[in-house]
Amino acid sequence: MRSPALMLGWELWARNRRGLLAVLALLVFDVVCWGRARGWVAERLGAVPYAIDLPLELFNLVAYVYLISVFVQADMLPGGKAQGYPTRLFALPVRTRWLVGLPMLYGITTIFSLVFILSLLGTLLNEKFWHDPSIRRFQIFDWYIVCFLAAFLACTQAAAWTFVRSALARLAFVVLGLPSAGVALALAKYALGYDTYRVWYQTYPDPLIGVCAIATGCAYIVAVVGVARDRRGDRLDWAAAGTWLLRAWPGRPARAAPFASAAAAQRWLEVRRNAWTLPAVMVLFFVVMLWSTVLPFSETDVARALVGFVMVPAVAGFFVGFSMGKTSFWSRDLQLSSLTALRPLSCTGLGHAKLQAAGFSVLLTWAVVLVLAPTWAVLSGYDGSAVAVLRTWFHGLPAWKLGLLAPVALVGLVGWTWLQTVGGMCLSLTGRIAVVNGVVALYGVTGAVVIGLSIGIDFDPEFFDTALVALWVLGCGCGLLKLGVLLWVWSRFGSLPDRTQPRLAFVWLATAICLVVAVQACWPETRAPAHLVAFYLVLSLPLARLVAVPAAVAWNRHR
Repeated sequence: MRSPALMLGWELWARNRRGLLAVLALLVFDVVCWGRARGWVAERLGAVPYAIDLPLELFNLVAYVYLISVFVQADMLPGGKAQGYPTRLFALPVRTRWLVGLPMLYGITTIFSLVFILSLLGTLLNEKFWHDPSIRRFQIFDWYIVCFLAAFLACTQAAAWTFVRSALARLAFVVLGLPSAGVALALAKYALGYDTYRVWYQTYPDPLIGVCAIATGCAYIVAVVGVARDRRGDRLDWAAAGTWLLRAWPGRPARAAPFASAAAAQRWLEVRRNAWTLPAVMVLFFVVMLWSTVLPFSETDVARALVGFVMVPAVAGFFVGFSMGKTSFWSRDLQLSSLTALRPLSCTGLGHAKLQAAGFSVLLTWAVVLVLAPTWAVLSGYDGSAVAVLRTWFHGLPAWKLGLLAPVALVGLVGWTWLQTVGGMCLSLTGRIAVVNGVVALYGVTGAVVIGLSIGIDFDPEFFDTALVALWVLGCGCGLLKLGVLLWVWSRFGSLPDRTQPRLAFVWLATAICLVVAVQACWPETRAPAHLVAFYLVLSLPLARLVAVPAAVAWNRHR
Protein backbone atom coordinates (compact mmCIF):
# COMPACT_ATOMS: atom_id res chain seq x y z
CA MET A 1 0.00 0.00 0.00
CA ARG A 2 1.41 3.37 -1.01
CA SER A 3 -0.88 5.45 1.17
CA PRO A 4 -0.10 5.58 4.92
CA ALA A 5 -3.76 6.27 5.61
CA LEU A 6 -4.82 3.06 3.87
CA MET A 7 -2.04 1.08 5.56
CA LEU A 8 -2.91 2.22 9.09
CA GLY A 9 -6.61 1.82 8.43
CA TRP A 10 -6.13 -1.67 7.04
CA GLU A 11 -4.08 -2.69 10.07
CA LEU A 12 -6.80 -1.52 12.46
CA TRP A 13 -9.43 -3.34 10.42
CA ALA A 14 -7.44 -6.56 9.95
CA ARG A 15 -6.61 -6.90 13.65
CA ASN A 16 -10.12 -6.12 14.92
CA ARG A 17 -12.52 -6.87 12.07
CA ARG A 18 -14.36 -9.64 13.90
CA GLY A 19 -14.96 -7.56 16.98
CA LEU A 20 -16.02 -4.49 14.99
CA LEU A 21 -18.45 -6.52 12.88
CA ALA A 22 -19.86 -8.14 16.02
CA VAL A 23 -20.39 -4.73 17.64
CA LEU A 24 -22.11 -3.42 14.50
CA ALA A 25 -24.35 -6.49 14.24
CA LEU A 26 -25.38 -6.35 17.89
CA LEU A 27 -26.07 -2.60 17.73
CA VAL A 28 -28.26 -3.14 14.67
CA PHE A 29 -30.04 -5.93 16.54
CA ASP A 30 -30.63 -3.55 19.45
CA VAL A 31 -32.20 -0.93 17.20
CA VAL A 32 -34.24 -3.29 15.03
CA CYS A 33 -35.42 -5.88 17.54
CA TRP A 34 -34.87 -4.52 21.03
CA GLY A 35 -36.01 -1.03 20.08
CA ARG A 36 -39.26 -2.25 18.54
CA ALA A 37 -39.91 -4.51 21.51
CA ARG A 38 -39.27 -1.56 23.81
CA GLY A 39 -41.82 0.58 21.95
CA TRP A 40 -44.35 -2.24 21.98
CA VAL A 41 -43.96 -2.71 25.74
CA ALA A 42 -44.25 1.06 26.28
CA GLU A 43 -47.54 1.13 24.38
CA ARG A 44 -48.98 -1.75 26.40
CA LEU A 45 -47.72 -0.79 29.86
CA GLY A 46 -47.38 2.98 29.54
CA ALA A 47 -43.75 2.77 30.70
CA VAL A 48 -40.69 0.67 29.94
CA PRO A 49 -39.53 -1.60 32.81
CA TYR A 50 -35.99 -1.06 34.01
CA ALA A 51 -35.23 -4.74 33.27
CA ILE A 52 -35.50 -3.94 29.54
CA ASP A 53 -33.33 -0.82 29.54
CA LEU A 54 -30.56 -2.17 31.79
CA PRO A 55 -29.11 -4.84 29.41
CA LEU A 56 -29.17 -2.35 26.54
CA GLU A 57 -27.36 0.32 28.56
CA LEU A 58 -24.73 -2.16 29.74
CA PHE A 59 -24.11 -3.41 26.22
CA ASN A 60 -23.76 0.12 24.83
CA LEU A 61 -21.20 0.88 27.54
CA VAL A 62 -19.24 -2.32 26.83
CA ALA A 63 -19.32 -1.62 23.07
CA TYR A 64 -17.94 1.88 23.59
CA VAL A 65 -15.15 0.64 25.86
CA TYR A 66 -14.28 -1.97 23.21
CA LEU A 67 -14.04 0.76 20.56
CA ILE A 68 -11.67 2.64 22.86
CA SER A 69 -9.46 -0.44 23.19
CA VAL A 70 -9.40 -0.85 19.40
CA PHE A 71 -8.32 2.68 18.53
CA VAL A 72 -5.93 3.07 21.45
CA GLN A 73 -4.04 0.19 19.78
CA ALA A 74 -3.30 -1.46 23.09
CA ASP A 75 -0.65 -4.00 22.13
CA MET A 76 0.27 -6.33 24.99
CA LEU A 77 3.97 -6.85 25.62
CA PRO A 78 5.31 -10.06 27.22
CA GLY A 79 4.93 -9.99 30.97
CA GLY A 80 2.35 -7.20 30.87
CA LYS A 81 5.00 -4.50 30.47
CA ALA A 82 3.90 -0.94 29.85
CA GLN A 83 3.80 0.50 26.35
CA GLY A 84 2.53 3.77 24.91
CA TYR A 85 2.07 4.14 21.18
CA PRO A 86 2.93 0.83 19.43
CA THR A 87 6.68 0.98 18.86
CA ARG A 88 6.46 -1.32 15.82
CA LEU A 89 4.92 1.61 13.89
CA PHE A 90 7.78 4.02 14.63
CA ALA A 91 9.84 2.60 11.76
CA LEU A 92 7.22 3.55 9.17
CA PRO A 93 8.17 6.41 6.81
CA VAL A 94 5.26 8.48 8.13
CA ARG A 95 5.37 11.75 10.04
CA THR A 96 4.31 11.67 13.67
CA ARG A 97 1.32 13.91 13.06
CA TRP A 98 -0.08 11.27 10.70
CA LEU A 99 0.72 8.40 13.06
CA VAL A 100 -1.33 10.17 15.71
CA GLY A 101 -3.98 11.87 13.62
CA LEU A 102 -5.07 8.93 11.50
CA PRO A 103 -6.06 6.58 14.38
CA MET A 104 -7.87 9.49 16.04
CA LEU A 105 -9.66 10.30 12.79
CA TYR A 106 -10.60 6.66 12.25
CA GLY A 107 -11.98 6.36 15.78
CA ILE A 108 -14.06 9.54 15.53
CA THR A 109 -15.29 8.54 12.07
CA THR A 110 -16.29 5.10 13.35
CA ILE A 111 -18.35 6.60 16.17
CA PHE A 112 -20.14 9.03 13.84
CA SER A 113 -20.70 6.29 11.24
CA LEU A 114 -22.24 3.92 13.79
CA VAL A 115 -24.51 6.68 15.07
CA PHE A 116 -25.51 7.59 11.50
CA ILE A 117 -26.37 3.97 10.64
CA LEU A 118 -28.33 3.43 13.83
CA SER A 119 -30.16 6.75 13.44
CA LEU A 120 -31.09 5.89 9.86
CA LEU A 121 -32.44 2.50 10.91
CA GLY A 122 -34.35 4.02 13.82
CA THR A 123 -35.90 6.63 11.54
CA LEU A 124 -36.94 4.13 8.87
CA LEU A 125 -38.43 1.77 11.45
CA ASN A 126 -40.46 4.54 13.07
CA GLU A 127 -44.09 4.16 11.96
CA LYS A 128 -44.79 7.88 12.42
CA PHE A 129 -42.12 8.63 9.82
CA TRP A 130 -44.25 6.98 7.12
CA HIS A 131 -47.72 8.05 8.30
CA ASP A 132 -47.14 11.66 9.38
CA PRO A 133 -45.63 13.88 6.63
CA SER A 134 -45.05 16.73 9.11
CA ILE A 135 -42.25 14.80 10.85
CA ARG A 136 -40.87 13.07 7.75
CA ARG A 137 -37.27 14.07 8.21
CA PHE A 138 -34.08 12.27 9.12
CA GLN A 139 -33.15 12.74 12.77
CA ILE A 140 -29.72 11.98 14.20
CA PHE A 141 -29.45 10.78 17.75
CA ASP A 142 -28.31 13.44 20.17
CA TRP A 143 -25.37 15.19 18.44
CA TYR A 144 -24.02 16.38 21.74
CA ILE A 145 -23.62 12.86 23.07
CA VAL A 146 -21.84 11.83 19.88
CA CYS A 147 -19.44 14.78 20.17
CA PHE A 148 -18.84 13.95 23.82
CA LEU A 149 -18.02 10.30 23.05
CA ALA A 150 -15.70 11.29 20.19
CA ALA A 151 -13.88 13.84 22.35
CA PHE A 152 -13.46 11.36 25.19
CA LEU A 153 -12.03 8.80 22.74
CA ALA A 154 -9.46 11.33 21.53
CA CYS A 155 -8.54 12.28 25.11
CA THR A 156 -8.15 8.61 26.04
CA GLN A 157 -5.85 8.05 23.06
CA ALA A 158 -3.71 11.04 24.05
CA ALA A 159 -3.48 9.91 27.66
CA ALA A 160 -2.68 6.30 26.72
CA TRP A 161 0.04 7.25 24.23
CA THR A 162 1.65 9.93 26.39
CA PHE A 163 1.05 9.43 30.10
CA VAL A 164 -0.79 6.18 30.90
CA ARG A 165 0.95 3.19 29.34
CA SER A 166 0.08 0.15 31.43
CA ALA A 167 -3.11 -1.69 30.55
CA LEU A 168 -4.48 -1.63 34.10
CA ALA A 169 -3.87 2.12 34.40
CA ARG A 170 -5.63 2.67 31.07
CA LEU A 171 -8.64 0.72 32.29
CA ALA A 172 -8.71 2.79 35.47
CA PHE A 173 -8.48 5.96 33.38
CA VAL A 174 -11.53 4.93 31.32
CA VAL A 175 -13.52 3.75 34.34
CA LEU A 176 -12.85 6.98 36.23
CA GLY A 177 -12.68 9.38 33.31
CA LEU A 178 -15.89 8.50 31.48
CA PRO A 179 -18.31 9.11 34.38
CA SER A 180 -16.23 12.06 35.55
CA ALA A 181 -16.47 13.75 32.15
CA GLY A 182 -20.17 12.90 31.91
CA VAL A 183 -20.97 14.38 35.31
CA ALA A 184 -18.87 17.47 34.53
CA LEU A 185 -20.87 17.89 31.32
CA ALA A 186 -24.12 17.54 33.25
CA LEU A 187 -23.00 20.16 35.78
CA ALA A 188 -22.01 22.53 32.98
CA LYS A 189 -25.42 22.04 31.41
CA TYR A 190 -27.11 22.75 34.72
CA ALA A 191 -24.95 25.84 35.28
CA LEU A 192 -26.02 27.24 31.89
CA GLY A 193 -29.62 27.41 33.00
CA TYR A 194 -31.13 24.00 32.32
CA ASP A 195 -33.31 22.66 35.11
CA THR A 196 -32.12 19.06 35.04
CA TYR A 197 -28.92 17.16 35.56
CA ARG A 198 -29.82 14.35 33.18
CA VAL A 199 -27.10 13.95 30.59
CA TRP A 200 -28.42 11.64 27.93
CA TYR A 201 -32.02 12.61 27.22
CA GLN A 202 -32.26 16.34 26.56
CA THR A 203 -30.62 18.75 24.16
CA TYR A 204 -27.46 20.42 25.36
CA PRO A 205 -26.61 24.07 24.84
CA ASP A 206 -24.52 24.72 21.74
CA PRO A 207 -21.37 25.90 23.60
CA LEU A 208 -20.77 22.37 24.84
CA ILE A 209 -20.15 21.21 21.27
CA GLY A 210 -17.36 23.78 21.10
CA VAL A 211 -15.96 22.47 24.38
CA CYS A 212 -15.83 18.94 22.91
CA ALA A 213 -14.11 20.25 19.76
CA ILE A 214 -11.52 22.16 21.81
CA ALA A 215 -10.87 19.07 23.95
CA THR A 216 -10.33 16.99 20.81
CA GLY A 217 -7.86 19.51 19.39
CA CYS A 218 -5.92 19.73 22.66
CA ALA A 219 -5.80 15.92 22.85
CA TYR A 220 -4.32 15.78 19.35
CA ILE A 221 -1.61 18.31 20.21
CA VAL A 222 -0.69 16.50 23.43
CA ALA A 223 -0.58 13.15 21.63
CA VAL A 224 1.66 14.49 18.85
CA VAL A 225 4.12 15.93 21.36
CA GLY A 226 4.14 12.78 23.51
CA VAL A 227 4.49 10.33 20.61
CA ALA A 228 7.25 12.47 19.06
CA ARG A 229 9.23 12.31 22.32
CA ASP A 230 8.66 8.56 22.54
CA ARG A 231 9.67 8.08 18.91
CA ARG A 232 13.06 9.73 19.38
CA GLY A 233 13.74 7.80 22.59
CA ASP A 234 12.92 10.63 24.97
CA ARG A 235 9.72 9.20 26.40
CA LEU A 236 8.22 10.40 29.64
CA ASP A 237 9.34 7.92 32.27
CA TRP A 238 7.18 7.74 35.36
CA ALA A 239 9.25 4.92 36.84
CA ALA A 240 11.62 7.47 38.37
CA ALA A 241 8.74 9.07 40.25
CA GLY A 242 7.63 5.66 41.49
CA THR A 243 11.16 4.84 42.62
CA TRP A 244 11.37 8.14 44.49
CA LEU A 245 8.06 7.47 46.25
CA LEU A 246 9.20 3.99 47.25
CA ARG A 247 12.41 5.43 48.67
CA ALA A 248 10.48 8.09 50.57
CA TRP A 249 8.16 5.48 52.06
CA PRO A 250 9.51 4.14 55.36
CA GLY A 251 10.86 0.71 54.63
CA ARG A 252 9.78 -2.38 56.48
CA PRO A 253 12.38 -4.48 58.24
CA ALA A 254 13.71 -7.36 56.20
CA ARG A 255 12.56 -10.89 56.87
CA ALA A 256 14.40 -12.34 59.83
CA ALA A 257 14.24 -15.86 58.44
CA PRO A 258 13.48 -17.57 55.13
CA PHE A 259 10.10 -19.09 54.41
CA ALA A 260 9.26 -22.06 56.56
CA SER A 261 8.19 -24.16 53.59
CA ALA A 262 7.62 -24.09 49.88
CA ALA A 263 3.88 -23.78 50.52
CA ALA A 264 4.44 -20.62 52.58
CA ALA A 265 6.57 -19.13 49.82
CA GLN A 266 3.95 -19.93 47.19
CA ARG A 267 1.19 -18.44 49.36
CA TRP A 268 3.22 -15.24 49.80
CA LEU A 269 3.79 -15.05 46.05
CA GLU A 270 0.08 -15.51 45.24
CA VAL A 271 -0.93 -12.83 47.73
CA ARG A 272 1.66 -10.42 46.41
CA ARG A 273 0.59 -10.97 42.80
CA ASN A 274 -3.18 -11.24 42.96
CA ALA A 275 -4.64 -10.24 46.31
CA TRP A 276 -4.87 -6.51 45.63
CA THR A 277 -6.87 -6.49 42.41
CA LEU A 278 -10.35 -6.97 43.89
CA PRO A 279 -9.91 -4.28 46.59
CA ALA A 280 -8.64 -1.92 43.89
CA VAL A 281 -11.80 -2.58 41.86
CA MET A 282 -13.95 -1.61 44.84
CA VAL A 283 -11.93 1.57 45.39
CA LEU A 284 -12.47 2.50 41.73
CA PHE A 285 -16.19 1.80 42.10
CA PHE A 286 -16.30 4.05 45.15
CA VAL A 287 -14.55 6.87 43.31
CA VAL A 288 -17.07 6.58 40.48
CA MET A 289 -19.93 6.61 42.97
CA LEU A 290 -18.51 9.75 44.57
CA TRP A 291 -19.32 11.62 41.36
CA SER A 292 -22.97 10.72 41.83
CA THR A 293 -23.13 12.64 45.10
CA VAL A 294 -23.59 15.90 43.15
CA LEU A 295 -26.73 14.55 41.44
CA PRO A 296 -30.23 14.46 42.95
CA PHE A 297 -31.11 10.91 44.00
CA SER A 298 -34.45 9.37 44.85
CA GLU A 299 -34.89 6.61 47.39
CA THR A 300 -34.99 4.11 44.51
CA ASP A 301 -31.61 5.35 43.27
CA VAL A 302 -30.19 5.04 46.78
CA ALA A 303 -31.46 1.47 46.96
CA ARG A 304 -29.79 0.64 43.65
CA ALA A 305 -26.53 2.15 44.87
CA LEU A 306 -26.65 0.06 48.05
CA VAL A 307 -27.36 -3.07 46.00
CA GLY A 308 -24.39 -2.13 43.83
CA PHE A 309 -22.07 -1.96 46.83
CA VAL A 310 -23.28 -5.41 47.88
CA MET A 311 -23.29 -7.07 44.45
CA VAL A 312 -20.13 -5.63 42.88
CA PRO A 313 -17.67 -7.66 45.04
CA ALA A 314 -19.32 -10.96 44.08
CA VAL A 315 -19.71 -10.10 40.39
CA ALA A 316 -16.21 -8.65 40.09
CA GLY A 317 -14.82 -11.52 42.15
CA PHE A 318 -15.64 -13.99 39.38
CA PHE A 319 -13.62 -12.05 36.79
CA VAL A 320 -10.78 -11.26 39.19
CA GLY A 321 -10.65 -14.92 40.19
CA PHE A 322 -10.39 -15.85 36.51
CA SER A 323 -7.32 -13.62 36.27
CA MET A 324 -5.81 -15.20 39.41
CA GLY A 325 -5.57 -18.54 37.63
CA LYS A 326 -3.45 -17.09 34.82
CA THR A 327 0.17 -16.02 34.72
CA SER A 328 -0.82 -12.34 34.70
CA PHE A 329 -3.98 -10.26 34.69
CA TRP A 330 -3.90 -9.49 30.95
CA SER A 331 -2.44 -12.76 29.72
CA ARG A 332 -4.44 -14.61 27.08
CA ASP A 333 -2.60 -17.89 27.64
CA LEU A 334 -4.34 -20.14 30.17
CA GLN A 335 -1.42 -22.56 30.53
CA LEU A 336 0.62 -22.56 33.71
CA SER A 337 3.98 -20.91 33.37
CA SER A 338 7.10 -23.04 33.64
CA LEU A 339 8.03 -21.25 36.86
CA THR A 340 4.76 -22.27 38.51
CA ALA A 341 4.62 -25.78 37.07
CA LEU A 342 8.15 -26.61 38.31
CA ARG A 343 7.55 -25.48 41.88
CA PRO A 344 8.47 -28.12 44.50
CA LEU A 345 4.81 -28.41 45.43
CA SER A 346 2.06 -30.88 44.70
CA CYS A 347 -0.98 -29.83 42.72
CA THR A 348 -2.94 -29.78 45.96
CA GLY A 349 -0.39 -27.41 47.49
CA LEU A 350 -0.56 -25.05 44.54
CA GLY A 351 -4.35 -25.12 44.66
CA HIS A 352 -4.40 -24.41 48.40
CA ALA A 353 -2.07 -21.43 47.96
CA LYS A 354 -4.42 -19.91 45.41
CA LEU A 355 -7.47 -20.59 47.59
CA GLN A 356 -5.83 -18.90 50.56
CA ALA A 357 -4.76 -15.91 48.47
CA ALA A 358 -8.34 -15.57 47.22
CA GLY A 359 -9.61 -15.69 50.79
CA PHE A 360 -7.21 -12.95 51.89
CA SER A 361 -8.25 -10.81 48.92
CA VAL A 362 -11.96 -11.22 49.69
CA LEU A 363 -11.53 -10.37 53.38
CA LEU A 364 -9.58 -7.25 52.47
CA THR A 365 -12.22 -6.32 49.89
CA TRP A 366 -15.09 -6.50 52.33
CA ALA A 367 -13.12 -4.51 54.88
CA VAL A 368 -12.85 -1.82 52.20
CA VAL A 369 -16.59 -2.11 51.40
CA LEU A 370 -17.59 -1.74 55.05
CA VAL A 371 -15.63 1.50 55.18
CA LEU A 372 -16.56 2.95 51.78
CA ALA A 373 -20.31 2.23 51.67
CA PRO A 374 -21.19 4.24 54.82
CA THR A 375 -18.73 6.92 53.72
CA TRP A 376 -20.59 7.31 50.41
CA ALA A 377 -23.95 7.52 52.17
CA VAL A 378 -22.69 10.22 54.55
CA LEU A 379 -20.85 12.27 51.91
CA SER A 380 -23.81 12.16 49.54
CA GLY A 381 -26.25 13.29 52.20
CA TYR A 382 -28.51 10.33 51.47
CA ASP A 383 -27.91 8.51 54.72
CA GLY A 384 -31.48 9.29 55.83
CA SER A 385 -32.91 7.92 52.59
CA ALA A 386 -30.70 4.86 52.91
CA VAL A 387 -32.03 4.21 56.41
CA ALA A 388 -35.60 4.57 55.13
CA VAL A 389 -34.95 2.09 52.34
CA LEU A 390 -33.34 -0.38 54.75
CA ARG A 391 -36.33 -0.15 57.06
CA THR A 392 -38.59 -0.97 54.13
CA TRP A 393 -36.42 -3.93 53.19
CA PHE A 394 -36.33 -5.41 56.68
CA HIS A 395 -40.09 -5.07 57.27
CA GLY A 396 -39.68 -3.17 60.51
CA LEU A 397 -37.72 -5.87 62.33
CA PRO A 398 -36.72 -4.97 65.89
CA ALA A 399 -33.19 -3.84 66.59
CA TRP A 400 -32.14 -7.03 68.35
CA LYS A 401 -33.13 -9.14 65.34
CA LEU A 402 -31.26 -6.80 63.00
CA GLY A 403 -28.22 -7.08 65.26
CA LEU A 404 -28.30 -10.85 64.89
CA LEU A 405 -29.05 -10.73 61.16
CA ALA A 406 -26.24 -8.31 60.23
CA PRO A 407 -23.29 -10.63 60.99
CA VAL A 408 -25.13 -13.57 59.41
CA ALA A 409 -25.68 -11.61 56.19
CA LEU A 410 -22.09 -10.37 56.23
CA VAL A 411 -20.72 -13.90 56.57
CA GLY A 412 -22.94 -15.02 53.70
CA LEU A 413 -21.81 -12.18 51.45
CA VAL A 414 -18.12 -12.75 52.24
CA GLY A 415 -18.45 -16.47 51.58
CA TRP A 416 -20.44 -15.81 48.39
CA THR A 417 -17.71 -13.49 47.10
CA TRP A 418 -14.97 -16.00 47.92
CA LEU A 419 -16.82 -18.84 46.22
CA GLN A 420 -17.41 -16.75 43.10
CA THR A 421 -13.71 -15.88 43.05
CA VAL A 422 -12.80 -19.55 43.35
CA GLY A 423 -15.29 -20.43 40.62
CA GLY A 424 -13.67 -18.06 38.15
CA MET A 425 -10.18 -19.14 39.20
CA CYS A 426 -10.92 -22.82 38.65
CA LEU A 427 -12.01 -22.15 35.06
CA SER A 428 -8.71 -20.52 34.11
CA LEU A 429 -6.70 -23.11 36.03
CA THR A 430 -8.03 -25.86 33.75
CA GLY A 431 -6.06 -24.32 30.88
CA ARG A 432 -8.84 -25.30 28.46
CA ILE A 433 -10.61 -22.53 26.60
CA ALA A 434 -13.42 -24.95 25.73
CA VAL A 435 -14.26 -25.35 29.43
CA VAL A 436 -14.36 -21.57 29.88
CA ASN A 437 -16.58 -21.07 26.84
CA GLY A 438 -18.94 -23.82 27.95
CA VAL A 439 -19.46 -22.38 31.43
CA VAL A 440 -19.85 -18.84 30.07
CA ALA A 441 -22.42 -20.09 27.55
CA LEU A 442 -24.34 -21.84 30.34
CA TYR A 443 -24.31 -18.65 32.41
CA GLY A 444 -25.48 -16.64 29.41
CA VAL A 445 -28.36 -18.97 28.56
CA THR A 446 -29.53 -19.13 32.18
CA GLY A 447 -29.34 -15.36 32.58
CA ALA A 448 -31.18 -14.78 29.29
CA VAL A 449 -34.00 -17.11 30.37
CA VAL A 450 -34.33 -15.42 33.76
CA ILE A 451 -34.34 -11.93 32.20
CA GLY A 452 -36.87 -13.03 29.58
CA LEU A 453 -39.19 -14.42 32.24
CA SER A 454 -38.90 -11.23 34.31
CA ILE A 455 -39.79 -9.13 31.25
CA GLY A 456 -42.76 -11.41 30.60
CA ILE A 457 -43.96 -10.87 34.16
CA ASP A 458 -43.70 -7.10 33.79
CA PHE A 459 -45.59 -7.26 30.52
CA ASP A 460 -48.35 -9.65 31.63
CA PRO A 461 -48.95 -10.10 35.38
CA GLU A 462 -51.00 -13.24 34.66
CA PHE A 463 -47.79 -14.85 33.38
CA PHE A 464 -46.40 -14.82 36.94
CA ASP A 465 -47.45 -18.37 37.90
CA THR A 466 -46.16 -19.84 34.63
CA ALA A 467 -42.85 -18.00 35.08
CA LEU A 468 -42.47 -19.38 38.61
CA VAL A 469 -42.94 -22.94 37.34
CA ALA A 470 -40.39 -22.32 34.58
CA LEU A 471 -37.90 -20.89 37.09
CA TRP A 472 -38.29 -23.90 39.37
CA VAL A 473 -37.79 -26.29 36.45
CA LEU A 474 -34.73 -24.34 35.28
CA GLY A 475 -33.28 -24.28 38.79
CA CYS A 476 -33.78 -28.01 39.31
CA GLY A 477 -32.12 -28.71 35.97
CA CYS A 478 -29.12 -26.57 36.90
CA GLY A 479 -28.91 -28.29 40.28
CA LEU A 480 -28.87 -31.74 38.69
CA LEU A 481 -26.21 -30.55 36.26
CA LYS A 482 -24.03 -29.29 39.14
CA LEU A 483 -24.33 -32.63 40.94
CA GLY A 484 -23.49 -34.50 37.75
CA VAL A 485 -20.36 -32.41 37.22
CA LEU A 486 -19.34 -32.97 40.84
CA LEU A 487 -19.69 -36.75 40.48
CA TRP A 488 -17.72 -36.64 37.22
CA VAL A 489 -14.89 -34.70 38.88
CA TRP A 490 -14.72 -37.18 41.75
CA SER A 491 -14.80 -40.19 39.44
CA ARG A 492 -12.10 -38.91 37.09
CA PHE A 493 -9.69 -37.03 39.35
CA GLY A 494 -10.37 -38.59 42.72
CA SER A 495 -11.12 -36.81 45.97
CA LEU A 496 -9.11 -34.31 47.93
CA PRO A 497 -7.24 -35.17 51.12
CA ASP A 498 -9.51 -35.92 54.08
CA ARG A 499 -8.51 -32.75 55.94
CA THR A 500 -9.49 -30.50 53.07
CA GLN A 501 -12.92 -31.88 52.21
CA PRO A 502 -14.61 -31.13 55.56
CA ARG A 503 -13.23 -27.59 55.60
CA LEU A 504 -14.46 -26.75 52.12
CA ALA A 505 -17.80 -28.41 52.80
CA PHE A 506 -18.19 -26.42 56.02
CA VAL A 507 -17.46 -23.13 54.23
CA TRP A 508 -19.93 -23.94 51.46
CA LEU A 509 -22.69 -24.99 53.87
CA ALA A 510 -22.13 -22.00 56.17
CA THR A 511 -22.32 -19.61 53.22
CA ALA A 512 -25.49 -21.24 51.91
CA ILE A 513 -27.20 -21.19 55.32
CA CYS A 514 -26.29 -17.54 55.96
CA LEU A 515 -27.56 -16.45 52.54
CA VAL A 516 -30.82 -18.36 52.96
CA VAL A 517 -31.43 -16.86 56.40
CA ALA A 518 -30.70 -13.33 55.16
CA VAL A 519 -32.99 -13.66 52.13
CA GLN A 520 -35.83 -15.14 54.16
CA ALA A 521 -35.57 -12.24 56.61
CA CYS A 522 -35.41 -9.25 54.26
CA TRP A 523 -36.76 -10.22 50.83
CA PRO A 524 -39.84 -8.07 49.96
CA GLU A 525 -43.17 -9.87 49.86
CA THR A 526 -44.22 -8.19 46.62
CA ARG A 527 -41.37 -9.78 44.65
CA ALA A 528 -40.68 -13.38 43.75
CA PRO A 529 -40.97 -15.85 46.62
CA ALA A 530 -38.06 -15.65 49.02
CA HIS A 531 -37.47 -19.41 48.91
CA LEU A 532 -37.05 -19.25 45.11
CA VAL A 533 -34.48 -16.44 45.40
CA ALA A 534 -32.66 -18.35 48.13
CA PHE A 535 -32.66 -21.47 45.94
CA TYR A 536 -31.02 -19.60 43.06
CA LEU A 537 -28.46 -18.04 45.40
CA VAL A 538 -27.49 -21.51 46.59
CA LEU A 539 -27.27 -22.63 42.95
CA SER A 540 -24.86 -19.76 42.25
CA LEU A 541 -22.40 -21.12 44.83
CA PRO A 542 -19.74 -23.18 42.99
CA LEU A 543 -19.54 -26.69 44.35
CA ALA A 544 -17.76 -28.83 41.78
CA ARG A 545 -15.25 -26.07 40.99
CA LEU A 546 -14.55 -25.60 44.70
CA VAL A 547 -13.33 -29.16 45.17
CA ALA A 548 -11.80 -29.35 41.68
CA VAL A 549 -9.15 -26.62 42.07
CA PRO A 550 -6.28 -29.09 42.70
CA ALA A 551 -7.64 -31.30 39.92
CA ALA A 552 -7.71 -28.30 37.58
CA VAL A 553 -4.09 -27.54 38.46
CA ALA A 554 -3.14 -31.15 37.74
CA TRP A 555 -5.05 -31.09 34.44
CA ASN A 556 -3.16 -27.97 33.40
CA ARG A 557 0.20 -28.99 34.83
CA HIS A 558 0.41 -32.46 33.27
CA ARG A 559 -0.58 -32.11 29.63
